[in-house]
Amino acid sequence: MGCFIFIDYLIGLIVLIRIHAPWWAWTLYIISVLVWLLVGIPIGGGGGGSDNKTSDGPTQE
Repeated sequence: MGCFIFIDYLIGLIVLIRIHAPWWAWTLYIISVLVWLLVGIPIGGGGGGSDNKTSDGPTQE
């Protein structure tokens, strides 16, 4: 999921550059990227969330 969000923001960046976006569009873009970095990544665990392999069973020594 994180990869798709990264690609989405990359496409948004290209569009903003191509249309010579005004300052307020860049401000919204930067705020949304920061929100994704500060909130989305820690909650999702780096994108997947289910990649953590933990075991509640007995450990082998």
